[in-house]
Amino acid sequence: MNIPQSVIDSLKTLEQFILSLEQPSVAPPVPSIPVAPVNPPSAPPPTPVAAPEPEVTVVPGHEVTEDPPFSCTTRATMWGLNWNGTNDSGDLDHTQPDGNSRGFFTDPATGKSYETHNKVLLGASLPREVLLSTFLGVDSWQSEAILAVWKHYAADLRAWVLKHQPTLVIDSSGKYTVDNVVLADAGPTAGTHNGLDLTYAAGHALMTYGAANCTYKIVVAGKIQTIRGWDFISRKVIGS
Repeated sequence: MNIPQSVIDSLKTLEQFILSLEQPSVAPPVPSIPVAPVNPPSAPPPTPVAAPEPEVTVVPGHEVTEDPPFSCTTRATMWGLNWNGTNDSGDLDHTQPDGNSRGFFTDPATGKSYETHNKVLLGASLPREVLLSTFLGVDSWQSEAILAVWKHYAADLRAWVLKHQPTLVIDSSGKYTVDNVVLADAGPTAGTHNGLDLTYAAGHALMTYGAANCTYKIVVAGKIQTIRGWDFISRKVIGS
């Protein structure tokens, strides 16, 4: 049977239509939308770290076990502040803004003389004669007036102490020991026969109640120093 050409063309058209319906549809591409970057939260600033406090050891017992001349036992008094915290009336200087005198030696933390009229400085003071003989080997004060010798060598002594930073280890009647005590001043006067002065903090750490027998040694760069200028039998500055 002959099929008319028009019918054949119509069937092909229908077939192409059906095939087009079976092709999977492809969704048009979705344009990308730029997204602004999210900034991470800023980190908190670092917490400042406080400078370490000086290592100070206060313990019961007797730790200055060296014999003279590597240790010295003497009556220790106080200066700067009295035991009750009031100003030492014998240690005032009206040329200073606060009326208080300053220690002879230089505080390396400030570059200025030690402020001794406070309750936090762990400091000590030794007679000028002991300082001159022990650190500079100057003994001329035994035959000359101490004022003249001191005037000549005081600046050298201050520079020596600032450079070498000697510290003291101190016992109080064999009950308490405190170490890393800085040398803050020069005194007491030889005529008092007191071989050691303590700041408020040092006196209270050693429980001296203002005055007590104490034994000290001097340490420089980890080495115990020979103490000179002191009469260890009479317990006073030589010749005083």
